[in-house]
Amino acid sequence: MSAPSLPHTSRTRLVPLTSSRQIHMLSVGHGSTQVVFLHGVGGSPELYYEILERAAQELDLTLFCPWLPNHGQSSTMSSYAEVVSTLLEWQRAVGIPPGLWVGHSIGGFLAVGAAHVDHDSVRSVLTIGAPLGAPHTKRPITSTYLVPRLTYLAVEAALFGTAPSSMRGSRVITGGCGRLKPTR
Repeated sequence: MSAPSLPHTSRTRLVPLTSSRQIHMLSVGHGSTQVVFLHGVGGSPELYYEILERAAQELDLTLFCPWLPNHGQSSTMSSYAEVVSTLLEWQRAVGIPPGLWVGHSIGGFLAVGAAHVDHDSVRSVLTIGAPLGAPHTKRPITSTYLVPRLTYLAVEAALFGTAPSSMRGSRVITGGCGRLKPTR
């Protein structure tokens, strides 16, 4: 699957961080609620652009979507802890307020890890097809929604509350940000 061309309305930029690190990012929308979206391994925000644009419009969101470290023009890193701390530093550098982080696959794993490291910055997490087993701390996550067995196509289901026909009958959690509901 190739990434679509980004329209001129999207905004990409490189965000310089400490120690000569940088995060390449895409922002989508101009909504009142700001949300971080983390892509899956080997992916990029471009792969999800149509869904992100729809979410921004229909849910009144501004989505901040970094290319994860070791992807695109973002810096290379070698450890899970380094990636999590860099993503939290990126959030502060961009000025994204504490709130919801949405992550697909490894992006969900990293979002849960960031919430455990800095619950004041990551208040809630929506994971989509994320591997389980992120490090735990004594501070609970306010709201963690685990959506197992989903693929790229189900990102739309998680954001909009509609399950693809291949998932009908599955017991999964889907819904728009802030109004998640179980489906049958």
